[in-house]
Amino acid sequence: AELNHDAWVRHLRSVGRDQWPAWANISQVTVVPFYDRAGLIYETLGTLNDALAQEILITFIVVILMVMHLRSSWLIGSMLPLAVLLCFIAMKTFGVDANIVALSGIAIAIGTIVDMGIVISENILRHLDEAPPEVPRLEVIHRAASEVGSAVLTAVATTVISFLPVFAMIGAEGKLFRPLAFTKTFALIGSILIALTVVPAAAHILFCGRISGRKLRAVLFGLIAAAGAALGVYGVTLGSFLITASGAALLLFGLYNIFKQSLPPRFDKA
Repeated sequence: AELNHDAWVRHLRSVGRDQWPAWANISQVTVVPFYDRAGLIYETLGTLNDALAQEILITFIVVILMVMHLRSSWLIGSMLPLAVLLCFIAMKTFGVDANIVALSGIAIAIGTIVDMGIVISENILRHLDEAPPEVPRLEVIHRAASEVGSAVLTAVATTVISFLPVFAMIGAEGKLFRPLAFTKTFALIGSILIALTVVPAAAHILFCGRISGRKLRAVLFGLIAAAGAALGVYGVTLGSFLITASGAALLLFGLYNIFKQSLPPRFDKA
């Protein structure tokens, strides 16, 4: 006679486990892991996270040293963590896993994120220098941001549109490359939102605020020196020459600009 599985399951559920047959309590299946890649995956993700943080830090240092305008450098550098934050929020919202390929997309988009801020900030500074004193600063900043806003938006749109074929991929190729396309697109969209909304408003506060320029410079350079000292100590702890050298460069850069007015003229020229 054939066993009635439904009746047998109902019978087991109606009685206690102590009344079950011995063979019903013991599983005859044994799972033996023979290749566990969890440790390798977590180690690789940790390495990529460290590389991403160092890339953001180095980009921030390069912007400060190359632009040579502290307020705009601070404004441009602040776009990096904000854009990455928006990217992670979008990844959480749309259910994109933070795997190796996805995080690589963020790393690739960092250069473009900085470009948006540089274009907007430099145009605002140029318009502020050329505008007559009687023209309202807010109107000047709005005109400067509007002048390059369409060009910046077009540049980002062309990059995002170029990834549309990647979103249409299926199978193994889609699983491999779609996370990268998602994260880079999220980072670019976040950067353009910040560049067109946050950067002009922050530029009005930083470039046209009532805070004394000398006091603001002293505070900002002091923060840079403190960050450089902390970064140098962190680099020594990790044994990383690149992080230690970057921290030392930030520390010296901040201290030099803090005490620049107190230096003798001959030493300052040297």
